[in-house]
Amino acid sequence: RFGLETANTIYCRANRQCEICQTSVDLTIDHIDGKGRHNEEKGLPVNNDLENLRLLCRRCHGRIDGSKRSKRK
Repeated sequence: RFGLETANTIYCRANRQCEICQTSVDLTIDHIDGKGRHNEEKGLPVNNDLENLRLLCRRCHGRIDGSKRSKRK
């Protein structure tokens, strides 16, 4: 999705740790503005700018995405 170079940049920038809880386990890349894979699936614009990407563990990523969804309702 991001390409190896972009993913490596995000991982290195975050010292291979979640940017919220600092764990180094089960890491994923998060779109801060929410314009990621789900937008792509809907044919909407995706924002893969480095400033819009951050490294999170699945737990923190899920909490953030869950809070975004509840705010949209």
